[in-house]
Amino acid sequence: GIGGVALVVIIAIAASFSGITNVTPDVVKNPTDTVTESLVIQTDFTSYNNKDIISINGVSDTGGSVNLSIENQKGELVWAEQLSLKSDGRYSTLAIAGGPGWESSGTYTIKVDNGAETKSSTFSFTA
Repeated sequence: GIGGVALVVIIAIAASFSGITNVTPDVVKNPTDTVTESLVIQTDFTSYNNKDIISINGVSDTGGSVNLSIENQKGELVWAEQLSLKSDGRYSTLAIAGGPGWESSGTYTIKVDNGAETKSSTFSFTA
């Protein structure tokens, strides 16, 4: 009836004044479609120079702690740290790119080990 048409007109006018162009609801994906990894490691950049700060973060589903390490292109350990996980399983820390073992430019590997599995990522380093 007239009341329904008036309501549609009011909604259309309100949407045009508010800048909303799409008044239809967004499609919500099923949350079970999301794949979660049990261990993740990432750095803030993919390349670093000498004395840069490397921001490292990730998540582990094991609880407790994780062991982090960085190896140079020769496979030599140049940095390591053990971190306690936060209550949500996340961890984060900072490392400085430089010092003993960081004399050569190349591809460096950062690893995280939670006792159940190990994951790694690489970044390029310029000495």
